[in-house]
Amino acid sequence: MRKGSKQSLESNLKNSLAHKNEKHPNWKGDNVLYRALHRWVSLNKPKPIDGKCEICHVKPYEDLANVTGIYDRDFINWKWFCTKCHLHHDDIWNKRYHKI
Repeated sequence: MRKGSKQSLESNLKNSLAHKNEKHPNWKGDNVLYRALHRWVSLNKPKPIDGKCEICHVKPYEDLANVTGIYDRDFINWKWFCTKCHLHHDDIWNKRYHKI
């Protein structure tokens, strides 16, 4: 693009959609790092309609938690938890599957 020229809104939208997710040249699929995967899931996983934790349904959700130990982009493996439920889930997970 020449200096000083501007793209139309339609052109900007077309370009952004052409390079989204899998179409982006830096896309790594499930071989992404922990933090980047959490960010992607938090931006793309639908949030609970009522704004509550997916476990207790009382407190507002605050944390995105992996519930299966499988770190991929499948939303079934992720839930929105309140902090208390997240800590409780992680404690059970550590006692059950990560014994030293």
